[in-house]
Amino acid sequence: MKNSSVKSFKQRSGLIAGALILAVALVFGGGASEIGLSQIVVIVVGLIGGASLLSDGSGLRRLTLPWSVAAIMVLILLLPLAQLIPLPSGIWRALPGREAEIAIIDLAGGAHLAHSLALNPLVNLQLFASLVVLMSFSLIVARLDKADFQTLLIIVLALAGFQFLLGLVQFSSGGQLLDIFGNSHKGWLLGTFANRNHTGLFFACCILISVSVLDNLNVKHRNFRLFYALGLMLLWLLATLATGSRTGSLLALLAIAFSLFLMIREIRLRAWIWIAGLVSLLCIGSGLLLSTRVQQLVERYATVGDDQRWSIWRNSLDLIGNYMPWGAGFGSFSAVYNKYEPLSELTPTYVNNAHNDYLELLVEAGLPGLVALVAVILIVILGVSRAVRLEDRSLARSAKIGGFMILLFAIHSGVDYPVRRMGTAIMLFLAFGLILRQFATDQKRIATH
Repeated sequence: MKNSSVKSFKQRSGLIAGALILAVALVFGGGASEIGLSQIVVIVVGLIGGASLLSDGSGLRRLTLPWSVAAIMVLILLLPLAQLIPLPSGIWRALPGREAEIAIIDLAGGAHLAHSLALNPLVNLQLFASLVVLMSFSLIVARLDKADFQTLLIIVLALAGFQFLLGLVQFSSGGQLLDIFGNSHKGWLLGTFANRNHTGLFFACCILISVSVLDNLNVKHRNFRLFYALGLMLLWLLATLATGSRTGSLLALLAIAFSLFLMIREIRLRAWIWIAGLVSLLCIGSGLLLSTRVQQLVERYATVGDDQRWSIWRNSLDLIGNYMPWGAGFGSFSAVYNKYEPLSELTPTYVNNAHNDYLELLVEAGLPGLVALVAVILIVILGVSRAVRLEDRSLARSAKIGGFMILLFAIHSGVDYPVRRMGTAIMLFLAFGLILRQFATDQKRIATH
């Protein structure tokens, strides 16, 4: 005889695992990317949660991935491992950009030893483990049934509410309370993220996810669903503005536009409601413009031309040429940038990232990284294009939301490094899971008595 409570837990273990990975990544993965206790916690919990994919009783649906998607996932997982392969001394010494390392090794008497392309093998192992966790999360999202999937999205919005409340204390206290990282972004709404740009991107993604409530409520409550979704979108927009992030604010506005595009068929309101809504928005907008913090945010746009990113990008382009075609190795950007940084640009602070995920990928992974990036872009475009033609409106909407979220990441990656932090990367792989849901099918399970 079956124990219903045990069966219920087993059937929802996929949802529990996905929610656990998501929560731990958001809470502990918003800081530095270097290996540390927080990163270890995220990876260990993620690997344990990912094991639910191997369980027949997890309640997850059957997923049949196209061979091209599976091949790209394997290719991406192999990239950091390939850089760990020991190369004969002659081949390694012929790699471009290794002059300083060769000189040091020769002084140490190791000229005959084999070396891997990776300058820091531990970073490659960390990256491999992180990718396994993130891909497992995507597959869990794709395999959840409709009810558990909607529950997971509600959990995302609940975690966004937690980030908002935490950040509100930080913001209102000028950074005197609940300041986690104590960096230059202190005093703005950060939540558990160290970088306000990443907080802004997170809330911009939540604006899109708020559209999911349209699939979660009864048709009779159409207007309630619309106002509920619009209210959430406005809340996340205000949260993004409170981060002080220029890029995040622009992405939030784009997310609002994308969301309204997705909701346009659902909006059937009387004229007076439209007028009242527009007047309310004008009042809110006017109030925001009078806010000191919003004025500070607007003033930051005037300093774009003086941003240090311009010199970092210029120097990064030179680094790409120095290390092509194989790259300098994952996690090596800061070290190699410091080696080539012009003396005239030295400051008391060091450059930790390229503030451009594309340039940093080319520096560290070279041509193989470029091939993987192009392959991912093509697969996303084809996946969304296929999904929008499906008769199932819920699947089509999920794929559109996922596609728009990936577009936000693509834009943000041009001026920052959101993919290199687990707290934001988990949202990117949530988006991948939304697109992959179209390849999952319900499977009948035979209960044992």
